[in-house]
Amino acid sequence: MAINLIPQEEVNVSSENTLKKGIIFGVILALFSFTLLGVRYFYEQKRLNDLETQESDIKAQEEDLKEYKASLEKYKTHPALQVLSNHTYHTQFFSKIEECVLPNMTLSTIKIDMNNKVSLSASLNGRYADAARFILTLKAKGFTNVKVGGITRSDLGDVTFSVEFDFPKTLILKQ
Repeated sequence: MAINLIPQEEVNVSSENTLKKGIIFGVILALFSFTLLGVRYFYEQKRLNDLETQESDIKAQEEDLKEYKASLEKYKTHPALQVLSNHTYHTQFFSKIEECVLPNMTLSTIKIDMNNKVSLSASLNGRYADAARFILTLKAKGFTNVKVGGITRSDLGDVTFSVEFDFPKTLILKQ
């Protein structure tokens, strides 16, 4: 036989009390869960906005870079730059010629073609031997295929002559 020492009214109160506590606990748990979900939602929204801002900044930078690249390409195709890029600098060539010129000699014309061939006209106040010395100096300085085109002496004693020769490609600079 089972003996229950707790009065029947108390048993009902305690089961009602447990039910109330369960409902209160469930409501509190639901509120806490919704609050946690709400905080997480707002955090993710802020993070999403930050990422969108970064994406728009990157797109703006890409546009700036594309504009810069386009202006650079436009600059590269500028007619003046195309002319300068095909320009040939003969500074080393002229300094090498200066080393060969005699003190009593005057260069009147120098023509250079794209095949590294030079036509040179000069006059000197002296003898034919000075013209020959100039030609030998050209050969000694590395100029090749030296040919005398013509040599004359004027009434004043000046010797005028023309020379054609080739020069090494290392004497010119191509930009």
